[in-house]
Amino acid sequence: MAFTRNFHRKLNFAFTQCHGIIDDNSLRIHILSYNIEAKGMKNIREIADARKLDNASKITVKGLLELSELANERAAGKGGLLAIVVPDDPMFEKMAELYGHAIGNQKKETRSFRDPREALVWLGYEGGDIEKLLRFMRRNQV
Repeated sequence: MAFTRNFHRKLNFAFTQCHGIIDDNSLRIHILSYNIEAKGMKNIREIADARKLDNASKITVKGLLELSELANERAAGKGGLLAIVVPDDPMFEKMAELYGHAIGNQKKETRSFRDPREALVWLGYEGGDIEKLLRFMRRNQV
């Protein structure tokens, strides 16, 4: 899996994009790099856009449990929110749900969405901030 991540620090927002095939190791790298890049930030509201993932069948339950321990150090803290934008595919929805359960005690809440605007509303953004963040995501789209 390849990923890109951009922070809009003024709005305490992270935008992560995931591409290709995801497995336990690539998800581990994602979590570790997030911890480093977000150092000093608290209660981050994040969108992880998984719509460009090709395959998630290499994720294991054992891997998710191990990764939940790494997420314990995640810079977003317990007050952070994670919205995972998924394609219209039950396998990706289930993977997002399992990931949310695995890190559930580390983050306030994790939910999956199909529409980034709905995800931003759930993350607690309103009005002009939603439009700013949609433009931010479009500018940083890979």
